[in-house]
Amino acid sequence: MLLVLFSSVLEILANPPFSLYFLSFVFLIPFFIFLLREEKLWRLLWGSLLWKLLFLLGSLYYGFDFLLTFLKLLPFIGFPLFVFIIKKYIQKNNTLALLLLIGIGLLLFDYVSNYVWLSFLAANIGTSLAGSPFLGLAAFGGLWGLSIFTVFMNCFIAYAYLYLRYETHKN
Repeated sequence: MLLVLFSSVLEILANPPFSLYFLSFVFLIPFFIFLLREEKLWRLLWGSLLWKLLFLLGSLYYGFDFLLTFLKLLPFIGFPLFVFIIKKYIQKNNTLALLLLIGIGLLLFDYVSNYVWLSFLAANIGTSLAGSPFLGLAAFGGLWGLSIFTVFMNCFIAYAYLYLRYETHKN
């Protein structure tokens, strides 16, 4: 769960008011590593909900409503189930495919949970890049284009980290 907490803190720091946008390229890596390593469904569920809740607490500091936030977490419950299922059917040595599917699932479930009941664009993964030099990427899909860019950059950096770590242990 420490990786989940670390990922949430990095994500909060990447978003306004701190706006350390360069953390957008690494804030999901600890969360992805947690998702890849964890085998128990209940720990996946609690870790994912904790990650989302802490991110909502940090990004919606100006308009936080407990009931609404917990209602917004309901659709996100499907994400750890999705991760658990794909980990059962994809080989463990196919890390890139796992990371890409987890990234796609994260985008889909984040989209659904952000547009249930009320739209909170501040709770979007791509918000951290909205005030950065990467804002030009928003021309290719708006805030969701930035979210897709952020998630896939994190997937590829996490894969590079895991691959290099595996190769050094192998030698």
